[in-house]
Amino acid sequence: MSGYGALPENKPLTRRGAGWTDSFSTVIKSVVGSGILALPVAFKETGLLLGTLLLILMAFVSLYSHRIIILTIWALREQGKGPANGKIEYQDISSQTFGSIGEGISAFAAISTQLGGCIAFLVFIGENLADSAGVSPSMVVISLMPLLAAMALIRDAGWFAPTSHIGNAALVLAVSTVFWYGFTESPPGPLESYDQVRWTGLPIFFGIGVYTFSAHCEVVSIEQAMEKREQFLSVLDMSFMFISVLYLAFGALCYMFFGLETSDIIFNNLGSSGFVVFVKICISVALLVQYPIVLLPASITIESLCKVGDR
Repeated sequence: MSGYGALPENKPLTRRGAGWTDSFSTVIKSVVGSGILALPVAFKETGLLLGTLLLILMAFVSLYSHRIIILTIWALREQGKGPANGKIEYQDISSQTFGSIGEGISAFAAISTQLGGCIAFLVFIGENLADSAGVSPSMVVISLMPLLAAMALIRDAGWFAPTSHIGNAALVLAVSTVFWYGFTESPPGPLESYDQVRWTGLPIFFGIGVYTFSAHCEVVSIEQAMEKREQFLSVLDMSFMFISVLYLAFGALCYMFFGLETSDIIFNNLGSSGFVVFVKICISVALLVQYPIVLLPASITIESLCKVGDR
């Protein structure tokens, strides 16, 4: 077997893994998180036209950078580098391309960003479920610890497919609820009533956009778990197309719903009705299943540095 994504001829391996649809769902879940809630204010700060163009540009650049990572992994496999199972980790790419210094920088970045994201998820979940549960945010997080600990033991991204389906379904419910509320309670006005270009909002849009499209460490694990790894680029392409359409629809429409009153977090525009409680629960479920996907690259990196774990 030859070609990018295949194992070298001298390292045959019979393997089973995730299919195209499961990998597609897992990539979407690894990318789409709490950042989607900040997109409406990004459109408010830059305007509809400029926001749309910037989002498309950032989606293209992000997809390109993700593809470069996967192509590098495939090239290393073609050269016979890495273990027999073909699992080349994120820090291995840096080690092979930039040496030990690059590997160290990569390890620090992976650990700090992935663990930082996990902590942000827990803070978000705790604060948004506390009111509904009638307890403190810390109690919400503590009650979830057994589940989080169990999910943290997962070392194969193929296992994330079922929970990714659940998380994506919860996300769709949340987005649909916001759309339903917007169209019924605050329908969009004519296009000329909205700002189209506001250059002063570029820094805000850039910060939000970079966060919402980033899953560079996660896609390495997801590609490894595919049964037909040579199909992963098509998974990436279709995932980013879907995510871009979702982001564009959510960000632009929510800005059109609420105009200059668009809040930093869209929850605040939904009032205190059952809508906001339902959306908070759905988003919290989506982040809960995203937690182990984001944690996995950090766990693998730490184990690699400590010379533990089975690669």
